[in-house]
Amino acid sequence: MANIPLCQQIKAVEREIRLRGLVYPRWVKERRMKQVECDHEIAAMNAVLHTLMALDRAQAGEQQRSLFEELTT
Repeated sequence: MANIPLCQQIKAVEREIRLRGLVYPRWVKERRMKQVECDHEIAAMNAVLHTLMALDRAQAGEQQRSLFEELTT
């Protein structure tokens, strides 16, 4: 499995959300997808994005604490 940095994963999910926002409404209109499925899938990807962003913030906080500890010891 490729080692994809977290920031690149976040950008990929953001692109996917934008793409789904363009494609899924058309699919609903064409009856290729139900509206409830469209809403669920977009909400799921938004949840993934928020999870990755929270992980990114947590990792940034750990790095700051680690740097502070190095400076104070």
